[in-house]
Amino acid sequence: MYPYFLTLIIDFVGIMLASTLVVMEKKSRAFFKTFTAPTSGMYHLLGGYLTNIAILFSQLAVILTAAFYYLKIALLENLLVTAVILFLSVSFFVLLGTLIGQLFKSQEGTTIASISVGSLF
Repeated sequence: MYPYFLTLIIDFVGIMLASTLVVMEKKSRAFFKTFTAPTSGMYHLLGGYLTNIAILFSQLAVILTAAFYYLKIALLENLLVTAVILFLSVSFFVLLGTLIGQLFKSQEGTTIASISVGSLF
């Protein structure tokens, strides 16, 4: 049950957080300043991606630490494989959430789409 629980957390938090942050950024009053700045749009997307990755990995660190100490799950035996799978799954769901946030204009539409896509996965 634990891998499924971890996957659900990555799924919903990754999609919801990324899409919500994109829409909040588009709706903010400072977006015009960001839009007219001489930096590339790729830096803006990369900054949002790294922010979401940092938040999700800090949440995963707490969950994995609790699982290691309280549930006695052997996480350190295949650390490289576990890290690669976690990174790829977190990246996929964050990028999917970013895409959803770019496609929708309102917070409500983004939330409905995020929950629907998250439920499909």
